[in-house]
Amino acid sequence: MSASSQQAEGMIALDSERGQQLGFTSDRFGFGSYLWESDGRITVSFIASRAKGNFKGLVDAILGEGREVAVPTPLPQMERIVRKCGYTHTVEPGDLGGQVDVWLLKPQSQQGERT
Repeated sequence: MSASSQQAEGMIALDSERGQQLGFTSDRFGFGSYLWESDGRITVSFIASRAKGNFKGLVDAILGEGREVAVPTPLPQMERIVRKCGYTHTVEPGDLGGQVDVWLLKPQSQQGERT
């Protein structure tokens, strides 16, 4: 991977340079929305879409980079979305101990891999 295509890991804020690369902008998502990038995945930490289709566009951009999308402990409306869109449910160790429900969607190139 070239230096120009490498991405720093950490929080992705709305309208940041990294956010703009993904279409994660304030015209599409509400204040306080943020993502977290690490270990080949982008975690949807909090998100408030301004219109139908914005979240799907964001997910498509993430998958297009060959990264998986993770949605930990989704609220009921988000859980309905991830179930409908074919995310896989898993349980992972939490940062503060215990277990966390996480819904994952892998890029097409990784669909056969197990977590």
